[in-house]
Amino acid sequence: MILPHLSALGTNGNYWSVGSSAGLFWMLAAVAFLSPLAQQERSVATLLPLTVLAQLLTASVVNTGFLQPLRQVKDLRAYTAVTLLPGGGKLVLSQPLHDYLATGRAQARAAGLEVGTPVLDLSGRSPGLLYVLETRPLGIPYLIGSYPGRYEYPGSSAVAVKTLGLENCADLAQSWVLIEPEGPRHLDQASVMASFGAGQADYVAAATFETPVNHGDLPNARQFLFKPVRPAALAEVSCREARRQRPDGQKWNQ
Repeated sequence: MILPHLSALGTNGNYWSVGSSAGLFWMLAAVAFLSPLAQQERSVATLLPLTVLAQLLTASVVNTGFLQPLRQVKDLRAYTAVTLLPGGGKLVLSQPLHDYLATGRAQARAAGLEVGTPVLDLSGRSPGLLYVLETRPLGIPYLIGSYPGRYEYPGSSAVAVKTLGLENCADLAQSWVLIEPEGPRHLDQASVMASFGAGQADYVAAATFETPVNHGDLPNARQFLFKPVRPAALAEVSCREARRQRPDGQKWNQ
């Protein structure tokens, strides 16, 4: 009976709403409670309607997900844009999201971004782009930004600084940077860059593209992909110096 609620742990959502997605467990609990009827030769008459109801419940949840997908522009059955993924995989996406990923990939390749290059994502919301570009995200795979309004995650930039402190200065020195200055979840670009001795003057804009439109709490905004212009050796020295000057005394990778 409590398994649907356990599935909702960590979602920061209403336990009944989130738990309903795993409502089949409630149906299975009902089967367990009614199992004594099977000993009275009434199992078919009792369990058959329950089985049908369980299937209808499952179909209803799946259909709702198709008709009202999270942060999508329309129901999934209207999607036709086939998007190629690393490794030969394919996804059928909405046209705006497909165009965003295709444009980002084309512009990044034209600007000289190679597969496996370290990239620092300060947009706060675009880990999928880095995956499509086949780059290596620094820090953690998703440096999530703060959610304005309903959900607030303070300290997102501080978390980024901490996790980037575990990266080697050599990787940070050659990393590209993705930013979204007017985006609703962007991280503090200045403070994060300063943690490894860099600033915006050390980069040049290599690509610009618009994020896709959706029906969630993320309006479209302009993103910039920056390419490092400082010599890598000088950038490494600045990174090590910035880490030596940190007041918290934490041990960082050099």
